[in-house]
Amino acid sequence: MSSDTPAFSHAEDFKFEFADPHGGDLKYPSGQGGGFWDRMRRYAVSKLAINLQASELQARYDREGLPIMVIAVCPGTVWTPGTRRAIPWYLYYIWYFKSYSEEMGPRSILFAGVSRECRAAERYYKGQFINRSHMVIRGHVAGHNPQLGRELWAATQQIVDEFKQAST
Repeated sequence: MSSDTPAFSHAEDFKFEFADPHGGDLKYPSGQGGGFWDRMRRYAVSKLAINLQASELQARYDREGLPIMVIAVCPGTVWTPGTRRAIPWYLYYIWYFKSYSEEMGPRSILFAGVSRECRAAERYYKGQFINRSHMVIRGHVAGHNPQLGRELWAATQQIVDEFKQAST
């Protein structure tokens, strides 16, 4: 599950840094501030990472000839208890009216996972980022950077390897 928040929270020329598994945007995505907009920027970086991981995973599946389709999905804002806690009072009603219910929120995810339409239009959806209307959306320009996706994949792999090493 992803979000188009990076397209709104970071300028197109913002340089995300995912190459260092112990620093950069993996450790301190967009800084350490505690305000609402600081938290939104960190949330946006995590969602951009999901988009990059989905694209990189799709590229790997394609190279291996696997018939698996990877899609990052933005269900839009879903009005959950977590959303209500995260939104500052002065944005509460705006967010409420632009949000989907908890029952409606998962529909785009279910579409990506089980719809015949999605599978029939595989070339359109494969490795893409879709919104709650099932349309492929652009998102942040960095989400289309294969080098950034490879760097994030390598850094993630290093973190997983270190965790596995420490666990044995």
